[in-house]
Amino acid sequence: MGLPAAVGVSWIGPPSSGDSANAVDSGVFAAVGPSKPVPILGRANASLWATYNSALTVVANSLAASVAAIGLIAAGCSVNSALVPPGTTVAAINGNNLTLALPTVQLQGRLNVDGSISGLGSTAWLQGAAVSGPNVPAGAIVQAIPTPASFPPSGQNAPVTRGTVKLSAAPTTISPTTDPQTFTFALAAAGLAAGVDNAALFTGVPIVFTGSAQLERSFDGGATWLAATNWDAAGGTPAIFTGNATLPFFEAETTVYYRLNCTAYTVVAGIAMNYRLSATGGASRGLTTGSTI
Repeated sequence: MGLPAAVGVSWIGPPSSGDSANAVDSGVFAAVGPSKPVPILGRANASLWATYNSALTVVANSLAASVAAIGLIAAGCSVNSALVPPGTTVAAINGNNLTLALPTVQLQGRLNVDGSISGLGSTAWLQGAAVSGPNVPAGAIVQAIPTPASFPPSGQNAPVTRGTVKLSAAPTTISPTTDPQTFTFALAAAGLAAGVDNAALFTGVPIVFTGSAQLERSFDGGATWLAATNWDAAGGTPAIFTGNATLPFFEAETTVYYRLNCTAYTVVAGIAMNYRLSATGGASRGLTTGSTI
């Protein structure tokens, strides 16, 4: 077991909304220097990745889009924007013009005799989606969304509304089960609205940061930091990352602290060097009495 940290050294960060990890430190490196120390016990993850920011313009009812600057964006890159569904990627590029590829999602609901599917946990982006599932006629699409799903933010005392969509064709038969069934929605251009997102982010193998960071651990409360190593034929090489990487690891001792230390950094327009250290389960036991959270 390691030594307790001095006051103000140990740190457990609140995870992002919906994140089930109980020890998290995440952020963006903007210069050489270390992240906050995180006490870890058990399984954990260390991640480094680059994002590229370029204003995204989306055309209504179309998979055609454009960006202010193409940068390192390539076919296959993922798109993180409020204007497109989560999981959207870039299908093709022509100059600054993009063709988007939309994801397929699965939702549970009930198919009704009038050709509607009710009880859906989400109706976002479903307009025009091709639908398949138990007793759904071939070629059916979402024709309308008469009841959008609505879930109030956590902590707000407001009613939950399950969504309903209307299909373009009614089923010839209905399943006798009253249990929710799984339906697949292949999202389509009809679900997109026009807009400009200046905060759009792109990720993918071609999008890389210029810099390096190493995973470090401390057994004496943060006074001494040692580079974590990869076990290999050389007897262990430091876990230094010079590109996008995710490393799962395991810590067997209590009161051992980890951090990511940015050892080199070069500013590149539009590129951010993101990091995340996270753990769950045993991490909540990673501190001893006297340590400060």
